[in-house]
Amino acid sequence: MKLDALPLDGLIAGLSSVLAAEPDAATATATLSWSDGLGRMQLETADAAGEVVGDPDWDALMDAFTDLDERGIVTDGVLELSLDRDGHWNAQAATGDPTEVTLRTLQLEADPVPLPPLEPAQATELADLWERGADDYEAQPGADDAALAALAEALGQPVPEQLAALLRLVDGAEVELEEDEDWDEDAMEEAYARTLTAGWSLLSADEIAEEHARWSTLALDPVYGGVAFDLGPDGLTQPRLAHPGWIPFAHDFGGNHLALDTVPGPAGTPGQVLEFGRDLNDGPRVRASSLLDFLAGRRNEEPDRTTDAMVTGEGDRALEPADVDPDTQGLRIFSFGRVDGRVIATAGALKLLLIRGAGTVDLTGLEALPLQDIRLIDLERVDLGPLADHPTLRLVTLENVAEVAGADVLATLPALEQARLVAPTHDVLAALSRNPTLAQVELDQRQGTPLAELVEQVRALDATTDLAVDTASGTVGR
Repeated sequence: MKLDALPLDGLIAGLSSVLAAEPDAATATATLSWSDGLGRMQLETADAAGEVVGDPDWDALMDAFTDLDERGIVTDGVLELSLDRDGHWNAQAATGDPTEVTLRTLQLEADPVPLPPLEPAQATELADLWERGADDYEAQPGADDAALAALAEALGQPVPEQLAALLRLVDGAEVELEEDEDWDEDAMEEAYARTLTAGWSLLSADEIAEEHARWSTLALDPVYGGVAFDLGPDGLTQPRLAHPGWIPFAHDFGGNHLALDTVPGPAGTPGQVLEFGRDLNDGPRVRASSLLDFLAGRRNEEPDRTTDAMVTGEGDRALEPADVDPDTQGLRIFSFGRVDGRVIATAGALKLLLIRGAGTVDLTGLEALPLQDIRLIDLERVDLGPLADHPTLRLVTLENVAEVAGADVLATLPALEQARLVAPTHDVLAALSRNPTLAQVELDQRQGTPLAELVEQVRALDATTDLAVDTASGTVGR
């Protein structure tokens, strides 16, 4: 992004109005960013010492921002513009998004496993089930050999035999019930639940290929790599929100799917039916041991497990065992005087841990937990040493941590995929740059990090970046 191509006068005039309305402010800074053509703006005023003050009025800048946005001059980049009371202004601009650093493509290690063959008795049961339930659907004729061959090519693996048998019977079907005018909402839900697919509509072979491709792309995006809790017994599925080894075969028109699992977890069953999608932010749910079992109504009980707990301390109080729910898989700890990992470790199934605003923190004891995500926020000091070689830790957040000891641990975490940083130390950036599995780093600009400093953080992470900053300055009226 070149500054000489941008109309800055309107923005500078807007900042001047902002300063006029904020008597305690010495400077006003606007940060404008665009990604894929969508713009957003941040506005901040600070006193002579650099401390944030006031509550600046965004309206003074909106006309100029809207004009710049609508012109489409910038579709991808960041502009930072500041003005002081003497009329001196400084501008910095960069093409691209310095807050998201992609280092490499995410790699998922689990490969599809062979699924059990379809036995003659199972094929008969499947055909009988469809014959009895077909009247509840607007169904399409069965798929032929060519359609199944195309699906196998799209999936990159053979079509599971139970799914292939179902597709030969019906190549896509939408639930279509004759509704009774006396039905209320509960009666409607019960009627859909009694259908062969419990209200889900079946995808065609072409639709399965499309949805599999879409979700496989999302699965390889670190942004979609959030924590996946065990919503049933431990270890049934891969700890993911999506995976290329999940073959969607049904949907609810709301972004959620039933899928056959070809990459089950250590305690799972090849070919098990799981539910995943837009609304399952906590992870997949295993609904049945096979497609045939699901259609026959041999389904799993709805589990009830604790996935999130929050505790808040007062003053210098240390975290105690009584503060920790031993069954929780997510724990958020706020404002304790002391936090000891050995106390946290009483929650033996913990997947997500957040510690914020603690006086002292000792992470000893966390090495044996199945952590996927750790978030350390607003801390004076933390030693990452106890996390060395942690086998399951995929996401690390370090936000406003003044001193990070043992930062080299970040270079060798074998499962690390994503880091989220605010005001990172040089040691943290250097260690992350050496991690061979790290796919993406998010650098947060909410704390007013100058654009030039943000770009230097990007360069510390990725020496090959072509991100560059254009600068300009001047004085109003000159």
